[in-house]
Amino acid sequence: MQQVEQRGGLKRWLGHGLFAYAAVTTWLSHYDRSRPRFRVHLPSGEVIPDGYFAIIEESDPYTFFGPRPFCVAPGTEPGSGLSVVVLRDLSAATLVGAAVAALAGGRRLDGMGCVAVRPGLESVRVEGFGPFPWQVDGDYMGEVDSLEVSHRPDCLDVVVPVPPDATTAQ
Repeated sequence: MQQVEQRGGLKRWLGHGLFAYAAVTTWLSHYDRSRPRFRVHLPSGEVIPDGYFAIIEESDPYTFFGPRPFCVAPGTEPGSGLSVVVLRDLSAATLVGAAVAALAGGRRLDGMGCVAVRPGLESVRVEGFGPFPWQVDGDYMGEVDSLEVSHRPDCLDVVVPVPPDATTAQ
C-alpha cells in the first residue's frame, strides 16, 4: 500500500494494474523475504511462529480484482468473528498459489502447507521480530512492533442500498 500511495495520482488511472505492479516491485525489492517478520498469537494459546504476511478480516471476500472476488477466508461474515490468514513463506510459488486459490473462491488456501487460516476469532495479537508494515482498508499505516485486533460485534451499523430491481415484502 505504501508503494501505491506514493503514486496516488496514478491510482485513479491505472487501478488494479498499479496494485499489481506495486505488489511485484515490493516483493522483488522493498520487503525482506529472508526471514519471518512476526508471530501471531490466537486466543486458544496457539502461536503461528513464522509469519511473513497476514490478512485479518471480518468479512469475505477480502477485496475484488475487477469484478472477481478475492476470497481468502470463505465463510467469514460480519458477526462470525475475525479470520486470520498467515502466509508462512513468501516464495513466488506460495504467492501465485495463494492468489489463484483466492480468485477461485479461497477453499484451497487452508490446505496449503505454508498458509495458516484460522476463522471465528475474538482477537488476534501480532508480535513483530522488529517493526513491520501494516495497512487498514487500503491505507498504509506505517510500521509497528505489535498489533492487537479485536472483534466487537454490533458496534457499527452498515447501510446497504437495495438494488432498484429488487422487490420488497410488504
